[in-house]
Amino acid sequence: MIAVKKPIEVTVWQLQSRKELPKWVDDAWTAGLIRFDLVDHTWRIKTLEGEMKAGDGDYLIRGIRGELYPCERTIFEETYDIVSK
Repeated sequence: MIAVKKPIEVTVWQLQSRKELPKWVDDAWTAGLIRFDLVDHTWRIKTLEGEMKAGDGDYLIRGIRGELYPCERTIFEETYDIVSK
């Protein structure tokens, strides 16, 4: 059996520690769902599977149900196309 993932639009933001946060990321920050660790300079994201780490340049994805998860930059660029900014 072979399957193809359905095309679903998701909201994304490229993680950058020195950049202004979009509202949905700021809301997640305020809610304690994401934070930046000043010790090891990584982003910490609370996902459905638990806390995950991401680095600057990786992407934060908000799924269709509002769930958050990180995606490494190289994997994101291989599997997603930006359709608008």
